[in-house]
Amino acid sequence: MPTAVGTFEEDREATAAADELMRAGFADTTISLATAAAEAAPPAAVADEGGGGLVRGIAIGAVLGAAVGLIIGVTNIAVPGAGALASSSPLYLTILGTVVGAALGGLIGALADLSLPPPRAAPAPGAAGEELLVTVHAADEASARRAAEILGQHHARRLTIAPG
Repeated sequence: MPTAVGTFEEDREATAAADELMRAGFADTTISLATAAAEAAPPAAVADEGGGGLVRGIAIGAVLGAAVGLIIGVTNIAVPGAGALASSSPLYLTILGTVVGAALGGLIGALADLSLPPPRAAPAPGAAGEELLVTVHAADEASARRAAEILGQHHARRLTIAPG
């Protein structure tokens, strides 16, 4: 499938060319607009190779859980829904808090390791002197030549037809 590629300096020229291509019968799924200086997309998820989030989560959860369990056990704070548990020994509540805290902390830490990278604002097409590319995946050589002709009518700086 041959591909016609046109390079534009202005966003409005590239958009007008794409609109004209669609009016000429090219399907919108065969037309692409992109900046010539487009950066590689970041990976969808970034994992911490050492599992640092999991280990940190378990450690922090265990410490906080133990502290909360000890405080509840020592002060006999009534926890809603845990009447008999609140009257248990401080040692039992400390151990229970450590286990529950470590489990929850480990889960949160593991999920944090698989977090998505922070969103980055993409530059506006055609901003700061970037060139815009309009590509058309044509069904045959004649359609690719017709697409290149339309791109040229809309002031494409460079035109290329890549064989399919």
